[in-house]
Amino acid sequence: IEEAQLSHTHLNIASELLAHLPEDQIEQRLFDIVNHMNLGSSLLTERQDQINLMEFNLRAGRKAKSSNAYRSALQYYNRAL
Repeated sequence: IEEAQLSHTHLNIASELLAHLPEDQIEQRLFDIVNHMNLGSSLLTERQDQINLMEFNLRAGRKAKSSNAYRSALQYYNRAL
């Protein structure tokens, strides 16, 4: 994959996962989904898409914190800001 396509590919992966996974599996794969979204975040120009990304980062931060993964939680929280 060309460097220029990476962000687009990551966003596509996240979108496909969100579109095809049931909610309980989204929660199980939340970190994968959010990481792909974050890697493609430079392409998000719509305000609602940016808000959705912030909300997903908050969810991931809470999940990481509840698992005592404080460093990861902090990274997700920082992305949510």
